[in-house]
Amino acid sequence: MKKIIGRLNEIKFTSRSVVWFMLLIAALTYGLFFWQRGFYWDEYPWAWIYYRLGPDMLTKTFSTSRPFWGMIYQLTMPVIGPNPWIWQLLALVLRWVTALVFWLILRVLWPEHPRPALWASLLFLVYPGMGQHFISMMYSHFYIVLSCYLLSLYLSLLALQSKKHRAILFIASYLLAAVNLLTMEYFYFLEFARLFLFWKMFTGTNKVRAQKTARYFAPYLFIFLGITFWRMFFFTFQNASYKYVLLDALRNDFFSGVLLLINNVALSFWRTIFEVWIYSFATIGLTGFGPLTLTLMLVLLFSVILLVGLFLFKFSAPADSNDRDFARKAGFIGLVFWGLSGGSVWLIGIVPQLNFSIDRFMLPFMLGSSLILACLIALIKNQRTQMILLALLIGFAVSRQFRVEEIFRSDWTTQQNLFWQMTWRIPALEKGTILISNDLPVTYFSDNSLSGPLNWIYSP
Repeated sequence: MKKIIGRLNEIKFTSRSVVWFMLLIAALTYGLFFWQRGFYWDEYPWAWIYYRLGPDMLTKTFSTSRPFWGMIYQLTMPVIGPNPWIWQLLALVLRWVTALVFWLILRVLWPEHPRPALWASLLFLVYPGMGQHFISMMYSHFYIVLSCYLLSLYLSLLALQSKKHRAILFIASYLLAAVNLLTMEYFYFLEFARLFLFWKMFTGTNKVRAQKTARYFAPYLFIFLGITFWRMFFFTFQNASYKYVLLDALRNDFFSGVLLLINNVALSFWRTIFEVWIYSFATIGLTGFGPLTLTLMLVLLFSVILLVGLFLFKFSAPADSNDRDFARKAGFIGLVFWGLSGGSVWLIGIVPQLNFSIDRFMLPFMLGSSLILACLIALIKNQRTQMILLALLIGFAVSRQFRVEEIFRSDWTTQQNLFWQMTWRIPALEKGTILISNDLPVTYFSDNSLSGPLNWIYSP
């Protein structure tokens, strides 16, 4: 026993081990039973359209919502094919990549604080509020866009530090920034976080820093304004799915519109930073699992707590690293990320929630929320308390994702049984037949999304 304890005391984890540790946590969070999950929600109609009606029809489907986002599907779908388990693995890898690039950004900004940067990245990786990760075909493409945004940030920060490859890094960063702005609205206003990061990178008087920041940010502002101009005056379907609820409220009654915005911001702050983590603890016993699944969930919970606790305690950091100093430096940037994340959400009058399907609007808040929470934990004086709290937060978040994943697996099984029963009882469904049901015993399917497998089966 003493030998084991002695060997544990000798273990030290460096920054290089973060890459593989994050991959391990990603696999435990999102990779269990990946082969038992399938297509959900809008994925089935999209898969049916692409593989049965052809790529051109899928392009037409996205033309009234996100035409450039639809182009990414044209690249990925012929490579991966109609194989749900491959999409599940792709989503896992991309989720890991986003967390890893977030870690690299924080390391560039605050190289003297590797420990809290790791905390923020791990919290971001397992963030329990976004419960739709397992809709893997769809969210793989969300993560592709998020990766483009984060890589654009990272490359621009590297460009500021580099003289030899500065032009190449900036050009790559411009292209990736354009991909984010053209394809999706979720991370649209986060582009302005770059202003504050550039300011952080420069030294000298405020005037000198302001001049350098303005000069290097100008190309990104030009890209932003150009794409915004296209969205406003040339993309005729900009408001096809969502209306600008906040702008309409301000026009009708400015005072009431301001109160609506304040209410939505306050609710979002509570839900995305605090309630989302409390919910993981509060709902741990509300599983409805059988004995075997419940046992597996508890084993996973305690295993992750022990793994994370061991890694955090043994993660080496500079002796003079002051976590409270990190909180003072990074807290404002966390608030900037968080506030800009809400721009595209509050504009359409939505407040993120923890239930499907509104929980997808938690996605843009993950960056700022994770960084803010890491800063709050850094304010705790006792290092042991910090580590225990982080291990508990991450462990319960992983168990929350496991519970969500179980519902996804159950839905996939139910949907398969439904259509197996139909093909056995109704082997030849006549064209034009309407199916009516007073209840669908699934969570992540709807009547219109089930039209995909229905057509796939009866009109192959």
